[in-house]
Amino acid sequence: MEIILEYLISAGIVGFGVWILAAANAGSDLHSIWISLGFLSIAVGLISLYGVIKH
Repeated sequence: MEIILEYLISAGIVGFGVWILAAANAGSDLHSIWISLGFLSIAVGLISLYGVIKH
């Protein structure tokens, strides 16, 4: 059960990053800041997901 929860949290972080990138591409005044935050959350989510899979 713990592994499933960790996997879902990691996938949620990646999904949140994709959502930020989609919103930033749709049009925003702070375009570069939002893109950076989107890529950062995707990177953190993928690192977390890698840790879950490797464990």
